[in-house]
Amino acid sequence: DDREGELPQICSVSGVWKTADWHEREVYDLIGVRFVGHPDLRRILCPEDWKGHPLRKDYQMPLEYHGIRCR
Repeated sequence: DDREGELPQICSVSGVWKTADWHEREVYDLIGVRFVGHPDLRRILCPEDWKGHPLRKDYQMPLEYHGIRCR
């Protein structure tokens, strides 16, 4: 669901401030901002196979996830 070129991008600051690593991962996971140069940009709160970024205005909540009703 990460459409290349459609999600916002910004340079990572995790090389300067080590604690930014977790904050950048959270922002990526929930909002979809890609941090260019981040050493381990992957989901931190949602499951790895979750589609989309739940805090985006254009996010469509799935009807169910692995057989569990979401709505």
